[in-house]
Amino acid sequence: MWLKSMLDEVVYIPRPERISIDLEVPARLAGSRVRVALKDLTCEGARVESMAGLRYDDVITLCLPTLAPKSATVVWVKNGSAGLAFDRPLHPEVFAQLVRKHASVAARHGAAAKGERRVAGVVGLAA
Repeated sequence: MWLKSMLDEVVYIPRPERISIDLEVPARLAGSRVRVALKDLTCEGARVESMAGLRYDDVITLCLPTLAPKSATVVWVKNGSAGLAFDRPLHPEVFAQLVRKHASVAARHGAAAKGERRVAGVVGLAA
C-alpha cells in the first residue's frame, strides 16, 4: 500500500500476509445473528463473504473458534465480500493457532514450503 507522507514523500507500508481460510462462523450485526464465510485472515483483520448486506463502517462481531467474540469494523465492501479491521488485533500466537487449525491446505503448505517463521506472520508454521 502506498501512502503520501506529511512531507509529500511517497511511502510504502507493507500489508500483513493474508492467509486463505474457508470457515463459516457465526456473527452479530446490528443485533441480529448472521453467518459469514471467513475467506482471508490476518492479525489485523479479515475478508468475509456474507448475504447479510454488510456496509462500510458497520460494526460486526465475529465468533472465531475458541476465542471470545471479536469486534471489527467493515472498511470496504465489493461484490459480496467485505474487509474487516479488528478493533484489537489478534495476538500472533492466536493467529498462528487459527491458521494451523483452519487454513486451507494450499495456504498451509505454501507458507511451509517457503520456510516462514515470522512473528508478524504465521509463527512456527514451518515447524
